[in-house]
Amino acid sequence: MATLKALKMRISSVKSTQKITKAMKMVAAAKLRRAQMAAEAARPYAERMASVVTSIVSKVAIGPESPKLLAGTGKDEAHLLIVCTSDRGLAGGFNSNIVRAARRKAEALMAEGKQAGAGAGRPADHPGAAGRGRRRSGVPRRRRI
Repeated sequence: MATLKALKMRISSVKSTQKITKAMKMVAAAKLRRAQMAAEAARPYAERMASVVTSIVSKVAIGPESPKLLAGTGKDEAHLLIVCTSDRGLAGGFNSNIVRAARRKAEALMAEGKQAGAGAGRPADHPGAAGRGRRRSGVPRRRRI
């Protein structure tokens, strides 16, 4: 049989654990609220982006001289995924999530027997981009050895 001192220590340990658990729940609830508010704040941006893309697509006149990238070829065999990531600050998790989603989409298309290609890269990887080892002219900087 446990002694009175051991029982009191056990009770205090359980109460301490309960306090920690309650604090963790409060932190998780605060983070969830913040994430929900961020998602709500991004909704107008997403709606506006959808309307801009819809507007661009509606203005494309499909004819023999129209760009195939915008007008399409009428075939559903080949897909081009354009993946844009960020080169700002602490965006590693953001970038890896975008690349992971694009990879999943490409794998799903290939599983359906379709071709999937991707045009991807950070803005700094393209000519004319500043930073990340490039001059504003788009010419790579010479590295000293």
